[in-house]
Amino acid sequence: MGALAFPIGDAARANQLDQIKPDFDHVKKAPKETDPKHTPKIECPDEVTAGDWFEVTVNCGVGAQHPTMDVHFVSWIALFKDDVEICRAYFNPVHTMPKVTFTIALERSCVLRVQEQPNHTAPWENSKKIKVNKPKSDDPAASSEGHDKH
Repeated sequence: MGALAFPIGDAARANQLDQIKPDFDHVKKAPKETDPKHTPKIECPDEVTAGDWFEVTVNCGVGAQHPTMDVHFVSWIALFKDDVEICRAYFNPVHTMPKVTFTIALERSCVLRVQEQPNHTAPWENSKKIKVNKPKSDDPAASSEGHDKH
Protein backbone atom coordinates (compact mmCIF):
# COMPACT_ATOMS: atom_id res chain seq x y z
CA MET A 1 0.00 0.00 0.00
CA GLY A 2 1.38 3.41 -0.93
CA ALA A 3 1.56 6.57 1.11
CA LEU A 4 -1.61 8.49 1.73
CA ALA A 5 -2.07 11.67 -0.23
CA PHE A 6 -4.41 14.46 0.72
CA PRO A 7 -5.35 16.37 -2.41
CA ILE A 8 -5.96 20.05 -1.79
CA GLY A 9 -6.91 22.93 -4.02
CA ASP A 10 -4.46 25.36 -5.61
CA ALA A 11 -5.29 28.15 -3.12
CA ALA A 12 -4.71 25.92 -0.08
CA ARG A 13 -1.45 24.63 -1.59
CA ALA A 14 -0.23 28.19 -2.25
CA ASN A 15 -1.10 29.20 1.31
CA GLN A 16 0.81 26.21 2.70
CA LEU A 17 3.83 26.89 0.50
CA ASP A 18 3.87 30.50 1.74
CA GLN A 19 4.35 29.12 5.28
CA ILE A 20 7.36 26.96 4.42
CA LYS A 21 10.31 29.28 4.89
CA PRO A 22 14.07 28.67 4.55
CA ASP A 23 14.35 29.07 8.35
CA PHE A 24 12.92 25.54 8.65
CA ASP A 25 15.37 23.90 6.20
CA HIS A 26 18.10 22.76 8.60
CA VAL A 27 19.38 22.77 12.18
CA LYS A 28 21.33 25.98 12.83
CA LYS A 29 24.71 24.83 14.19
CA ALA A 30 27.21 27.00 16.07
CA PRO A 31 29.78 28.32 15.40
CA LYS A 32 28.86 28.58 11.71
CA GLU A 33 25.38 29.93 12.47
CA THR A 34 25.11 31.86 15.71
CA ASP A 35 22.38 34.14 16.98
CA PRO A 36 22.54 35.91 20.37
CA LYS A 37 18.96 34.91 21.33
CA HIS A 38 18.75 31.46 19.73
CA THR A 39 22.10 29.68 20.01
CA PRO A 40 22.01 27.65 23.25
CA LYS A 41 24.54 28.52 25.95
CA ILE A 42 26.02 25.45 27.67
CA GLU A 43 27.43 25.78 31.19
CA CYS A 44 29.17 22.74 32.69
CA PRO A 45 32.64 21.61 33.74
CA ASP A 46 35.22 20.95 31.02
CA GLU A 47 36.37 17.80 32.87
CA VAL A 48 34.49 15.33 35.05
CA THR A 49 35.14 11.95 36.65
CA ALA A 50 33.51 8.88 35.10
CA GLY A 51 30.31 7.99 36.94
CA ASP A 52 30.12 11.21 38.98
CA TRP A 53 26.96 13.31 38.70
CA PHE A 54 27.37 16.86 37.43
CA GLU A 55 25.12 19.65 36.24
CA VAL A 56 24.68 20.94 32.70
CA THR A 57 22.78 24.23 32.52
CA VAL A 58 21.38 25.32 29.18
CA ASN A 59 20.07 28.80 28.50
CA CYS A 60 18.59 29.83 25.16
CA GLY A 61 20.79 32.64 24.04
CA VAL A 62 24.58 33.01 24.13
CA GLY A 63 24.28 36.79 24.20
CA ALA A 64 20.73 37.59 25.31
CA GLN A 65 17.74 35.80 26.80
CA HIS A 66 15.31 34.33 24.28
CA PRO A 67 11.83 35.93 24.51
CA THR A 68 8.92 34.04 26.02
CA MET A 69 5.74 35.33 24.41
CA ASP A 70 2.59 33.66 23.12
CA VAL A 71 3.78 34.13 19.51
CA HIS A 72 7.54 33.62 20.00
CA PHE A 73 8.86 31.00 22.41
CA VAL A 74 11.06 27.92 22.81
CA SER A 75 9.17 24.60 22.78
CA TRP A 76 11.94 22.33 24.08
CA ILE A 77 15.63 21.92 24.92
CA ALA A 78 17.32 18.55 24.34
CA LEU A 79 20.73 17.32 25.52
CA PHE A 80 22.68 14.73 23.49
CA LYS A 81 25.75 12.65 24.35
CA ASP A 82 27.40 12.63 20.93
CA ASP A 83 24.45 11.57 18.72
CA VAL A 84 22.22 10.04 21.42
CA GLU A 85 19.56 12.15 23.14
CA ILE A 86 19.80 11.68 26.91
CA CYS A 87 17.29 14.23 28.24
CA ARG A 88 14.77 16.85 27.19
CA ALA A 89 12.72 19.61 28.82
CA TYR A 90 9.51 21.11 27.40
CA PHE A 91 8.34 24.71 27.81
CA ASN A 92 5.03 26.49 27.43
CA PRO A 93 4.84 30.08 26.23
CA VAL A 94 4.57 33.03 28.60
CA HIS A 95 4.99 31.15 31.93
CA THR A 96 8.39 29.52 31.40
CA MET A 97 11.91 30.76 30.68
CA PRO A 98 13.89 28.52 28.28
CA LYS A 99 16.59 27.62 30.80
CA VAL A 100 17.12 24.21 32.36
CA THR A 101 19.66 22.32 34.46
CA PHE A 102 20.14 18.62 33.76
CA THR A 103 22.07 16.38 36.19
CA ILE A 104 23.96 13.67 34.30
CA ALA A 105 26.86 11.20 34.62
CA LEU A 106 29.15 10.06 31.82
CA GLU A 107 31.33 6.99 31.34
CA ARG A 108 33.66 8.37 28.66
CA SER A 109 34.74 11.59 26.99
CA CYS A 110 32.26 12.89 24.45
CA VAL A 111 30.68 15.92 22.86
CA LEU A 112 27.62 17.26 24.62
CA ARG A 113 25.25 18.73 22.05
CA VAL A 114 22.26 20.87 22.87
CA GLN A 115 19.36 21.69 20.58
CA GLU A 116 16.60 24.18 21.29
CA GLN A 117 13.41 24.40 19.24
CA PRO A 118 11.83 27.82 18.83
CA ASN A 119 8.33 27.87 17.38
CA HIS A 120 9.37 29.90 14.30
CA THR A 121 12.51 28.14 12.93
CA ALA A 122 14.28 24.81 12.80
CA PRO A 123 16.27 23.93 15.95
CA TRP A 124 19.44 25.77 16.97
CA GLU A 125 22.42 23.74 18.21
CA ASN A 126 25.61 24.26 20.17
CA SER A 127 28.13 21.75 21.50
CA LYS A 128 30.89 21.34 24.06
CA LYS A 129 33.60 18.68 24.44
CA ILE A 130 33.75 17.05 27.86
CA LYS A 131 36.82 15.17 29.08
CA VAL A 132 35.92 12.25 31.33
CA ASN A 133 38.69 11.00 33.64
CA LYS A 134 38.89 7.53 35.14
CA PRO A 135 37.79 7.42 38.77
CA LYS A 136 40.45 7.14 41.44
CA SER A 137 39.98 4.22 43.79
CA ASP A 138 38.67 4.99 47.28
CA ASP A 139 40.61 1.97 48.60
CA PRO A 140 44.30 2.85 49.10
CA ALA A 141 45.23 -0.86 49.30
CA ALA A 142 43.74 -1.50 45.85
CA SER A 143 46.11 0.96 44.22
CA SER A 144 49.29 -0.02 46.12
CA GLU A 145 51.84 -2.13 44.33
CA GLY A 146 52.84 -5.52 45.60
CA HIS A 147 49.75 -6.23 47.68
CA ASP A 148 48.61 -9.81 48.06
CA LYS A 149 45.94 -11.13 45.77
CA HIS A 150 43.77 -13.89 47.17
